[in-house]
Amino acid sequence: MKHTTISLCMITLNEEEFIGRSIRNAKPYVDEIIVLDGGSTDRTVQIAKPAGAQVFHAKWPADFAKQRNRSLKYATKDWILVMDADEFYEKSLLEKLQTWSQNTIGVDMFAFPRKNYLDGKQTDAYPDRQMRFFPNYRGIKYVNKVHEKPVGYELIASPMKSHIIHKKTSLRQQRQNALYKTLGA
Repeated sequence: MKHTTISLCMITLNEEEFIGRSIRNAKPYVDEIIVLDGGSTDRTVQIAKPAGAQVFHAKWPADFAKQRNRSLKYATKDWILVMDADEFYEKSLLEKLQTWSQNTIGVDMFAFPRKNYLDGKQTDAYPDRQMRFFPNYRGIKYVNKVHEKPVGYELIASPMKSHIIHKKTSLRQQRQNALYKTLGA
């Protein structure tokens, strides 16, 4: 099996609490790590660089899709894996990326179920599928200022046995909800 190269793409803004864990989680399974920082005032950048990320800067445009699309432009590998800075992927998911990228039936988007935790307890938002793995040559881009989603793919697959893990606290959720409200969500 030919090795498929993979770019991990993240957007950040004040993610010092999580960014190190996320990068360490995916690093053994990807060939480059792209972090597009929107102007963090904490230690996000100082943590991401030594962890192995190439850090680029673009002022936060108050539009998640626009920032995601900017991050994808830095990706140079065959496939793109998108991860939020406050997530990590189960090892079983990461171990299958090479197999999924070798598909012969034309799948050009993979969606993974995400388990959401709030204050240590799993929420009822399951499976909350997130479209996160796709080839870097199909013109896939993101739309929607909030709760951005990719468009431009034709055939999607959704393996259900491997998960994205997303853990938040009530305080972080409150801050996020306030941001979404300012963006019109």
